[in-house]
Amino acid sequence: MFIPPMLCTRLTDPRRLDDRRYVAEPKFDGQRAQVHVAGGRTVAAYSRRRLDLLRDAGLAWLRDVRWPVAQAVLDGEVCAETGSDGIQVVLEARGRADAPTSFLAFDVLALGWPSRGPAAGSGSRT
Repeated sequence: MFIPPMLCTRLTDPRRLDDRRYVAEPKFDGQRAQVHVAGGRTVAAYSRRRLDLLRDAGLAWLRDVRWPVAQAVLDGEVCAETGSDGIQVVLEARGRADAPTSFLAFDVLALGWPSRGPAAGSGSRT
């Protein structure tokens, strides 16, 4: 099940970084992605607009990843090349099986759940 992503907001007061409740993350210039893991394998990957990213040749490698957790939903960024090349480079790379792409997870939206939990059946293949 797709989980709508929380979108970032612009930092208007840098003094907030002195507060331990806040953290700054590096900005990767790619495409937002949500990866669903079941049985330690990627079973689904979605863009922010719920597009199936596993259909793209340049991201098919995600199916072969062996995750160190049985079940999870990870929020992150799909990047191409150096991670600062921009969305256009990512969009082009998604269509090429030989393109250098990566997935950088920056948040865990769900970790383990009962069999009837949020991702039951998500990304199942027929």
